Amino acid sequence: MLTRLFRHRRTDPPPTEILTGLGQAGARNRVALMVLALVPRLGRRIDPLKCLQLAAVAGLTPETASRLGGPLPTLVAERTASLTPEARLVATFERLEAQLALNETSPLRWTEADRHRLFDPDFLARRCAADPLLADLNDLVWHQGVEQLRRSGENPAQVALEGMGLDRAGTAGGSIRCNR
Repeated sequence: MLTRLFRHRRTDPPPTEILTGLGQAGARNRVALMVLALVPRLGRRIDPLKCLQLAAVAGLTPETASRLGGPLPTLVAERTASLTPEARLVATFERLEAQLALNETSPLRWTEADRHRLFDPDFLARRCAADPLLADLNDLVWHQGVEQLRRSGENPAQVALEGMGLDRAGTAGGSIRCNR
């Protein structure tokens, strides 16, 4: 009972501080840091060791994994199939890290796909929606991206419409039409 009281009293940093800390960490370590910092705070049971193992085999091909042997071929197969909660979470963390890294660069260096992905709910938002902490982090990262676009003189609403295959026709107040 006493342990339970102390566990509830623990004060975790708010999502803004977590995002700041992740931003200060090297991009190379971010996914592993997300596993260590976020998995214990998620509302579901996830194996952090499995997540770290899956994060460690990022970029490893099945051929290379089989040459190295051990648990690596199984981990690469699990990661590729993305059937376990741990594999899906690591993929979500990788997407979150990708947007964080993008937000650190000038939108002048963003590709058209990068701009549109910011507004694609399937890229990150839907993956994060089920957990309040991940949803908050996604929201913060999204707002950072939108602010980056604004600071570079781009209209985020126009980028979002283009990403959906829609465009404004004519002048201000023009109708919206489908480009497909």
